[in-house]
Amino acid sequence: MADANGLMRLMASEPGAEMPLDKYVRYKNDINQWYMEMDRCGLTKEEQKAIEPHFKSSYGVPPSQEQLMRMLMDENICGFTLAEANAARKIVGKKQMSKIPGLKEKVLTSAKSPKLGAYIWKYGAGPQMGYSFSIIHALAYSFIGMQTLYLGVYYPVYWNTAYLIVNSGALGGDEDDDGDKQDGTDYKKIAKAIGQIRAAGIQVSLADINRSEFGFVPDPENNQILFGMKGMLNVGDDIIEEIISHRPYVSPRDFINKVKPNKQVMISLIKGGAFDNLMDRKECMAWYLWENCDRKKRITL
Repeated sequence: MADANGLMRLMASEPGAEMPLDKYVRYKNDINQWYMEMDRCGLTKEEQKAIEPHFKSSYGVPPSQEQLMRMLMDENICGFTLAEANAARKIVGKKQMSKIPGLKEKVLTSAKSPKLGAYIWKYGAGPQMGYSFSIIHALAYSFIGMQTLYLGVYYPVYWNTAYLIVNSGALGGDEDDDGDKQDGTDYKKIAKAIGQIRAAGIQVSLADINRSEFGFVPDPENNQILFGMKGMLNVGDDIIEEIISHRPYVSPRDFINKVKPNKQVMISLIKGGAFDNLMDRKECMAWYLWENCDRKKRITL
């Protein structure tokens, strides 16, 4: 069994080696260079013909897991069974380090010739050690990529709102081992995302006790995003539901009477600007602290 460093070297490209994408472009511009590569590797014309169905469609650089399986199953190459080819796909795709040496040995010994086996391992399986994907995934992700690109270019407020919703965890936190919901809010990601969005010319408003929702919501008329209460410190899911269900509020006192928040929640809302449309922020904080401080009945030494 090779050690960890040996396995990493096995999976890594040779120092200074050409990137698969650069090689793809070069071979696409001149497919004869691919045939010259096979000639240098000592492949016969018959072996090159056997390889063509699996390599030529992607100009000598097969990127998909399906291509890897088909070339390994080809009776003129390695003759793997479907189960063996699927196992090879998992080893390569999931980077199962301990199984890679065994797979290499199987490819080399199953191939119709040593040079053919070496070529398949180096140029068929090798590039996929860095990254390989399934064709069906690639197709689906391409559709999603085009949709998000269109949304980002023509509807930037909506796109960036969705970006903030995901980073704030407003879609719901993950579950722990006991099935309990965990807070998915990532304040560091939120701060970074807001900075990037504002740099692009889209404003993110402060929270509004009468307008903000659970997550961020678009305000395209004002070219801004309304801050979501899920992104506020100490403001949990239950209190947000209470806030939304008791609207509207005409004053901070009206809010307190209806929702009865604890001190941490109220201070976070005030500091976050949630009452700015109802009362000056500093005055609101001073009023709340005075209302809730421990007032003394008499003065003593």
